[in-house]
Amino acid sequence: MIAPPVLDVALPLPDGVVALPLSGAVPAVHPWVQRVIPKIALANAAIVAEFLALEGIGAIHNTVERVRKSLNLRLHIAGVILTMVDRRMTLSQQVEADVRNHFGELVFGTTIPRNVRIAEAPSHGLPVLIYDNACAGAQAYILLASEFIRRRRNATVEAPHEPAS
Repeated sequence: MIAPPVLDVALPLPDGVVALPLSGAVPAVHPWVQRVIPKIALANAAIVAEFLALEGIGAIHNTVERVRKSLNLRLHIAGVILTMVDRRMTLSQQVEADVRNHFGELVFGTTIPRNVRIAEAPSHGLPVLIYDNACAGAQAYILLASEFIRRRRNATVEAPHEPAS
């Protein structure tokens, strides 16, 4: 069996809400994800800042909507994370602009840069925060965690956000 694309751990939040960070190079809906999603309220979608990732934007939204309507009314996209961003590349800038245009304020301000240390860490069996916590990639993940916590603290009981049309 192929390993599920969801590699991160579900994060318990106040009031029994659970956030599940979805990650993967190209957004995909693995059967494992379909079984887990009905049990969660928030999903953070990671999108690689490359052309093929743009094809998955609609799939992410459509999948969340389909599951929300049929299995879990609480489910919504809490945030979108841009990963492997290289602002020196025009393509990366265009993908970031398209994702921000489509998802609006759901896109985290913090982006995760393309970074050699992030790529090396798994081969050493370590998360990047332990492998090299001073590298740009690790620092970006720390900033992202802070931004996520700020958003959750500031969140009020409201209807799920919808991406900008």
